[in-house]
Amino acid sequence: MSKMEFLKNGMSFEEALFSDDPFKQCLARFAASDFAERMGDFINSELQRGTEIATLMIAMARFQVSVHASVAAQTMPIKAIEMTACMYQEMVGENYLVHVKQIQQQLAEGEPA
Repeated sequence: MSKMEFLKNGMSFEEALFSDDPFKQCLARFAASDFAERMGDFINSELQRGTEIATLMIAMARFQVSVHASVAAQTMPIKAIEMTACMYQEMVGENYLVHVKQIQQQLAEGEPA
């Protein structure tokens, strides 16, 4: 697996960091940290260990949901958590396959994913 990248579509980290969009700013800070590299390293280690891809994918999804829910539980009132859970489900439904297709196209064109 190649190194993960959070920002695409021609926007540099600097442009995202100074963007008026707080979501792009936060994604840029994620990308500028060692978070993505460490996650990629962990995934590569699991694959080299022989972890079945289905097991890895389910474990990653459970971990991501657990982290997201833990942050929500510690920082938000229940009504906001319920709305956030719905938004999380919508975001996965709307963006997951779109992102998969973008990555597959990049790989087909010989670009890093």
